[in-house]
Parts: sequence; structure tokens; C-alpha cells
Amino acid sequence: MSQKYQKIVETVAPGVYKLASGGYRVRVAVGHGKRGVQRDTTFPKRTPLRKMIGWQTDTRAALRRQRLIPATGTLDADIPRYLDTLERSPRLKADRRYQLEAWKDHFGIRRRHTISHKEVQDRVNAWGEDGVAASTIRHRLTALSKLYERLDGKDGNNPVKGVERPREPEPQPDARPVEMIEQVLDALWYRAAMNNRGWKTLARALVLAHTGMRASQLKRLDVDVDIRPYLSGDRPFVQVPAGKGGKSYELPLTSNGKAAFLLFLRVGAAGEFSTQAFYKSWILACDQAPVCQQGSGDAFSGVAVRSTVRHSAVNQAVGIIPGSFGRGRSTSALLVVTKKCRVCLGVSTDRFALERRHHTRADPHKSPTHAYADGF
Repeated sequence: MSQKYQKIVETVAPGVYKLASGGYRVRVAVGHGKRGVQRDTTFPKRTPLRKMIGWQTDTRAALRRQRLIPATGTLDADIPRYLDTLERSPRLKADRRYQLEAWKDHFGIRRRHTISHKEVQDRVNAWGEDGVAASTIRHRLTALSKLYERLDGKDGNNPVKGVERPREPEPQPDARPVEMIEQVLDALWYRAAMNNRGWKTLARALVLAHTGMRASQLKRLDVDVDIRPYLSGDRPFVQVPAGKGGKSYELPLTSNGKAAFLLFLRVGAAGEFSTQAFYKSWILACDQAPVCQQGSGDAFSGVAVRSTVRHSAVNQAVGIIPGSFGRGRSTSALLVVTKKCRVCLGVSTDRFALERRHHTRADPHKSPTHAYADGF
């Protein structure tokens, strides 16, 4: 027979009862009547009394803290309240809405103050077992935590505090063959030439391909401060703003890099732009590129372009084996190489000599990037 239903033979201490089997039932209660809360558990025989009294003390304290947590609305009802506070950040609002949807499936009808730390941790573990990406789980936890902070204050009850977040895997190089990027840029140029539109997208793609900059850094370039003053010298360079917590730095340019920036200035591509629209144009060009049509490659994002040019520059400058850097580490490595080997980087690191195999060029000795500008 379960100890829960065994007969009590002796009261050892307040709330501690000895059972007929020799074990103990320990009970603790907080409050009275309908508003009271009670918990009980069992311990095996020969359990020290101090251990059972310690369980009573801890459980009573937890119950009292729980009674102090103010009642809240359901998660379903409070998510719109939280999103209303993000009206001035529409992009963040859209991300938070998407991330909180995952919690609604499991806790939507629950009042928020009843959701426990253990339940959140169990849900995180279940997502991990189902193969949900670690970054996705971390974003979901952040969204839920921010909801509690915004609605209840930083000192309020927050079941996300202390939850063990899954570790993201080490980033791996995502470089592609240079020939593949060449063909995609060719397809992007052809789309711009045929439609007489998309020149800004082409210019941005060329700058990214020849410099390895992040799109966020490209958006922040100031034409009159970061670009124009430095293009006319013997060693042209641009001033690249800091990205992801790093420092700004001077990036030497090859002749093709300089031509890409001249096209960038000529078409007025500086300033903010939609990365989603850029990505869409890039994927369409991937679909039209012969390398993708032949089944030798899949559509890939601009991150692969950046990874490729970073590896190209580092490998040619100091002879580092390809694949020995992750995305984040290759960035730091290139910054070091840029400072120590500017001459090498400025002369011989451009592996993106975009040979135009499918389009006629009047001057076969002119670089494809210059040809793109002439086509414009």
C-alpha cells in the first residue's frame, strides 16, 4: 500500500507523522479556509527529523512567497498589452509577436503568475529534444522574460529568471566557391541591365563582395565622411563603422573595390535599405545563375559572400588554411591582418575578378566591376 494512504501511528512533531510502515508523512499549510494552501510529502524510515523540518521550512517559505505574487491575467490576454508598449519599434514588435506565439500553445490560457520556473525549464528541454534551434529557444526565452519585466517590473515575479539557456553551436564557415558568387553577380547585373532597375542593389552586392562588410555597416556609411575623402589617393580605402561591438577600422580597397564604391556613389546607394528586399533580389539571382540551375549549388545568402571574401583575404595575406576560421573569428583575424599587411591586402587579395563569360565586354582588359558601372 502507498505510504500516502497508510495509517498514522504517531505524531513526531507538528506536521510530522509516523506511519505504520515506519516511514513519515510531512505536511505544511499556509493560510486558512478556502484561501489556504497545503502541501505534503513522505520520507522513508530512519530519516532524520531535522531533514523533515527543513523541508517544512523551505516549503512554507515558498508558499508564502507565492501568495505574495499578485494575480495576473492570462498569457493570451497579456501578450497584446505587452506588444502595445512596442508601438515605436515595429520591427521588434513583429519579432516579439512571433516568438511569444510559441508560449501560447502551452501556457496561453494560464494566468501568468501560476507559470513556474520548472514549467518553463521543462518546455525549453522539450524544444531542445524536438530539434528546435538553440538561437530560436533563446529568443523565445528573451521575449517571455521581457514581457514579465515590462508588465510586472524588474523586481516582479519572472519564471524565466534562472532558466538554463541552451548553448548555441560554434559558427562554421559558410563560404562558397568564388565561381559561384561570380555567376550570381553576373545574373544580378543582367537583371539590372534588362529591367533598367536594381542598380542600387547591384552596387551594394558588389561592395559587399569586394570588402566583406556587413550589411549593417554598409547602411551606416556616411558618403562625405567615410567614403569620398579616401577614394582618390594612391592607396584608396574606406572608413568602416564598428559592427557587433567591434571598433571602426580603415579598409584598403583593390581597384575593383574602388570601382564598386564609385558605382555605389554614382547610383546613390548609400543610406538605409531593406535587407529583406536585398535578400530577395539576391535569391532571385541565385535561381537564375547557371551554377544553381545546373544543380551544383543552392541559393545562399549574403552571409556566405562575406564569409568567402573574409577567408579569401586572410588566406592570401598570411597563408591560413581555408576553413580554419568561423564567421566571428575570421572577422577579427582580418582586422589584424588589415593592420599588419595593408600592402598585401591592397594589392593581391581580390579574388573576385568577375570574369564575364556570358556578357560582351568591349575592353577584355577592363575589370568586370568597371564594366558593370559602364553598363549603368
